[in-house]
Amino acid sequence: MGSANSYFKDLFNNTSDLIHFVDADGIVEMVNPAWLSKLGYTSEEVKGRSIYDFISDEDKPLYLYYRNACIAQKNQENIGVTFISSNGNSIVLEGHLRPFFSEGKLLHTRGVFRDITLKREQEKIQKDQLYKTTQFLQNAPDAVVIIDEHQRVSEWNLKATEIFGYTREEVLNQPLAQFIIPLEFREAHHRGMQHFLKTGQGPVLNKTIEVPAINKAQQEFPISLSISNVKVNNAWHFIAFMSDISEKKRREQALVQKELELERSKQEDQRNKDFLSIASHELKTPLTNLKAYLQLALKGFESGQREQAKKFLTKADNFSDKLTKLIFDLLDVSKIQAGKLMIQKQPTEISQMLQDIVRSSQLLYPSHTIFLETQPNIVANIDTGRIEQVVVNLISNAVKYSPKANRVEISCEERDSNCYLRVKDFGIGIKQTNYDKVFDKFYRIEELSKNDTQGLGIGLYVSSEIINQHGGKIWVESNEGAGTTFVVLLPLGTTSSGGS
Repeated sequence: MGSANSYFKDLFNNTSDLIHFVDADGIVEMVNPAWLSKLGYTSEEVKGRSIYDFISDEDKPLYLYYRNACIAQKNQENIGVTFISSNGNSIVLEGHLRPFFSEGKLLHTRGVFRDITLKREQEKIQKDQLYKTTQFLQNAPDAVVIIDEHQRVSEWNLKATEIFGYTREEVLNQPLAQFIIPLEFREAHHRGMQHFLKTGQGPVLNKTIEVPAINKAQQEFPISLSISNVKVNNAWHFIAFMSDISEKKRREQALVQKELELERSKQEDQRNKDFLSIASHELKTPLTNLKAYLQLALKGFESGQREQAKKFLTKADNFSDKLTKLIFDLLDVSKIQAGKLMIQKQPTEISQMLQDIVRSSQLLYPSHTIFLETQPNIVANIDTGRIEQVVVNLISNAVKYSPKANRVEISCEERDSNCYLRVKDFGIGIKQTNYDKVFDKFYRIEELSKNDTQGLGIGLYVSSEIINQHGGKIWVESNEGAGTTFVVLLPLGTTSSGGS
C-alpha cells in the first residue's frame, strides 16, 4: 500500500496535467504543483477556497453542470473549462471530472486537466483564416468552383450561382460536367481528367482559356477559365476561376464590325472618288470626240466634201452611242442604290432573243466570231430588255478581255426548270480570288493599271442586280490566262406576264 501511495505521490507531483480535489461542497482540498504553476497561485491561496473562484464566470454554470452529472451518475465526465490565472489570464483546460465515494457518501471529485490554450488559439486562428478564405471565395468577382478528382463539386461560390443559375446546395457533391459543360464537350473533359490522373499532365492547367459553358436554362455562352490543382491527403483537388465574357465578346464583335464598316466606308468613298474621276474622263472622251467629228463634218459640208463629212458623222454617231451607254449605266446604278430599278416581266422565247443579240453584236465586233448554241423553245418570264442588257454586256466584256482571241461562244440550255446561259471567251482570265469582286461596283477601276480597256466597271454590277431581281444567279468560271465563262441561271417558273 505504501508503494502505491509513493507511486501516486510521484505522479501527482510530477505530471504536467493539472489535478485538483474538491470536496462535496466545492471546496478545494488539494491541487498538484502543475496546477499551481500553470495558474500562478500558491497552495495557501487555493486550499480551502471554492473551486468556482478560479473558473471564468462564463464557464461556472458549465463546470457545475458536469460536476453534478458525474456525481449523480457516479461516473467520469469529460469537460472543457476556462480557468482564470492569478494575473487574470484565461487558461483553457480540457479533461475530466470523477467522483469518489465511501460507503455511499461523496468524498470528493477529482479533476484532471491539460492546458489546451495554445491549441485553442491556433484553432481560432485557423478558423478565422478559414472564415476569411471562405468569405473571399464566396464574394470573389469570379465564379470559383472546386472539384475533387472524381469531378464532384466540393465548393461553389455566390458568383457561380449568379453566372450559372444553380445554388450551392444543388451542385454540392454532384458531378460538375452535368451542370455547366455543354454535352458535346463532356467526354473530352472526362478524358482530360483521366489523362491527368494517370500522367500528371494537364494542357489547360494554370492557363487562361476561353471555352463554351451552359447555365441552368441550358443557354450556351462563352467563359474565361483558369484551373489550378493541389494535392491534399494524397488526393487531387482542382479549383476553377470562371467569368462570363459574353458582353466582352459582344463588344469585341461590335468593335470588329465597326472597324469593318469603317473600312468598307473608306473603300466605298475611295471608289466613289475614283469613279467620279474616271467617269468624268470617260464621259469627257466621247463627248470631246463627238464635238470634234461634228465640227469636221460641218467643215466638210461647207467645203463640199460630202463623203468626208458623212464619214465624220458616222464616227460622231458611234461616239454618241458610247456616251449614251455610259449615261444609261450611271442611271442604272443610281436606280439600284435608290431601290428603284424596275423589272417588267413577260413571256420571252430565249433562243430567238439570243439570235437577235448575236446578229447585232457580230456587226459591232467584227474582230471576233460569235458562236451560238441553244436549245429551241425555251420560254421564260423575264424583262426582255434587261436580260438583253445583261447578255450584251457579257459579250462586250468577252470581246474586250480577249483581244488576242477571235471567238466568243454562247450557249443556252434548259435543265431542272432553269435556263442556263453561258458566255465564254478565250482571253486573259480572272484569278479565283477575284471571282466575287468582279460583281462589285467599280471593280474595273482597280484593274486599270493592268489593262488599257475602257469602261466604268459597273456593267457586271448592274447585270448582277438584274439577275437577282429575276430570282436567278450569275457567277464566273475562269482560270487566269485561259479564258472566262460567265454563267447566268434564270428560273423558268410561270410564264404569266406582269411586273415586279
